[in-house]
Amino acid sequence: MPPEIVKLLVEIWIEYAIGMLFIFARILVRLRLVGLRNFDVDDYLIFLTAALWTTVATIAHVFIVDCGGQHTGILPPDVRATLTPEGVQAYTYGTQMFLFGLSIYFCVVWTLKINMLFFYRRVVKGTWTEILVVPVMGLVVGSFLVIVLTMTLTCRPFHALWQVLPDPGPNCTPQNKVFFITILVFNIVTDACIMMIPMPVVWGIRAAIWKRLAIYFCFVLGTFIMMAAILRYTLIFNLNMAGISASWSIREDFVAIIVGQAPMCAPVLRRTFWSGNGHSDSSAKGAGNDGGHELGSVPDSAKGSKNGGGSSSKKRKDPFSITQIIGTVNESEENMVDKSDRSEAPSTISEVHEPPPEARSGEVMVSRRIDVKRTQHAGAHAHYKDMQKSWYYEVA
Repeated sequence: MPPEIVKLLVEIWIEYAIGMLFIFARILVRLRLVGLRNFDVDDYLIFLTAALWTTVATIAHVFIVDCGGQHTGILPPDVRATLTPEGVQAYTYGTQMFLFGLSIYFCVVWTLKINMLFFYRRVVKGTWTEILVVPVMGLVVGSFLVIVLTMTLTCRPFHALWQVLPDPGPNCTPQNKVFFITILVFNIVTDACIMMIPMPVVWGIRAAIWKRLAIYFCFVLGTFIMMAAILRYTLIFNLNMAGISASWSIREDFVAIIVGQAPMCAPVLRRTFWSGNGHSDSSAKGAGNDGGHELGSVPDSAKGSKNGGGSSSKKRKDPFSITQIIGTVNESEENMVDKSDRSEAPSTISEVHEPPPEARSGEVMVSRRIDVKRTQHAGAHAHYKDMQKSWYYEVA
């Protein structure tokens, strides 16, 4: 096997392994934070992504090793006319694998787009950008259907796409410009729309500089997906380097998986995630430090007392908000609110009895009792709500 083929295969399976590692890490995080019963649509959709990612890596391996990277899209007319029956069969099989790989490639990309949109729907909940999620989701689904119709209706009959002899014509080549331009345009447009949804929220977050750089780096990787799509088209049709461009489909899928799962995998890097039971530890830690709890989450003990004791059967809220996934809100403001609440809201009930004077005939004995009950300071409570609305968006 030539060294360049070996190098390409090694790259494919290394990228596959890293992509699956990110997918498994995301599943682990969601299991520990919300549990299997509280999985959202994107949590189930990621299993489909994993299956498609495995399929596209396998097809790429088979296409390179068994088919030699050959298909009718790069078959010269003079060679086509002199093919033996064995050669025709080989090119037919190679073309079928190429079309199968192309179909699975864009299915992986579009599945990740839907996955990211369901995630952003939780992230931007309560902000003005929430109204963009459904229209963009409709655009992604609509573009997927347009691509499917383009690939199935451009060449009629459909099986002529892998026909070798006689030549079925330019519309029935697997490396059809109509296919690639349609995928390229919708890929760039939908990626740009998806990236714009969390931008206002991310841009206004106050966090450490290294965390902001990590956020911006994810957006840079998002632009790399669009650049990879453009580069793949350029290599195929402008530079006539179809063999090299095939690897860019795998690379584009790989980067899309990393970008899509990285925000959800961030808790794995925290020591608190691996200690205790994940969700309740975060609340316990907050209560132990300053007597409060994290905005946007409810301690387990409070849930139990609210529901009359015992574990709550209601849907458990995801404790990781947008600020926990991609930044941290200014902790001094939270501590200020918490201390203000405690200073303004004493929790004890005291009784003050004024000792009556010596009872005398014809006088009425007066006893005065003062009850001091716990109250919440309205200003601090309002500030708490404002912070919660402005900075913490529930991801449940």
